[in-house]
Amino acid sequence: LMTSRFDPQAFADGASPKHTVGFRGNCSGRRPISFAEQLLAVRDLSDAIAPWFSEGAMDNWQSTFFGLKRLPRELTAFEIEAFFTFTRAEGQLIEDRRRAELMLGLALQIGFLRMSGRLLDAVPMIPPALWRHLGTQFDVATPDLASLSALYRRAPTLIEHQQLACEALGFRWLSEPQRRALVRALRRELTRTRDRERLLMFARRWLYDHHLIIMHERALRSIIVSATRQYEAALARSIHEEI
Repeated sequence: LMTSRFDPQAFADGASPKHTVGFRGNCSGRRPISFAEQLLAVRDLSDAIAPWFSEGAMDNWQSTFFGLKRLPRELTAFEIEAFFTFTRAEGQLIEDRRRAELMLGLALQIGFLRMSGRLLDAVPMIPPALWRHLGTQFDVATPDLASLSALYRRAPTLIEHQQLACEALGFRWLSEPQRRALVRALRRELTRTRDRERLLMFARRWLYDHHLIIMHERALRSIIVSATRQYEAALARSIHEEI
């Protein structure tokens, strides 16, 4: 029987998955192994491979939310649990607000930032299932949406909640050195694709992974144009040198 051992570290480092291949059974000169041992070997291999596939699937699933300006009209129960269920520290921060609308407003800010990588500027609409979920989680009666909208018309409250959400999740605004790092990352990505929409998604993913607030689409497209021009100029110089 041929067996293999998956090397997850090599896969993480960008190499092809490596397997150490050998033979078990009478033909290998080793003792025969039981059916139970064979099942355990298969399970271990599956356990080693599974995280890499599940993480990639999660990345693709969540990336559809990156850069959203507003809450979607509908969220599944799974999406609500993933983004709007809070750690103990986050829950304590939220519960430190005394009034129900303040608690739920901050909860929306933290969950929305976790979901989209952006700050929530207004709440014209909230999915009913999400509203019920937040009320149940913090054991408060959900106020009328108009009261929350009125609350956020006061700029100091909105700014305070956005700052608290950033601190809770470790997000910050893009600095100039980080902007240059994003341009370098985009130039590397340009060796794989020239599609602007793919580059836009890549930039959003890069910002989110580095805990940087995703900026407006126009600003991101401007950065992509800058990276493209730098890439094309470097490519032209390289071709000229070869000639």
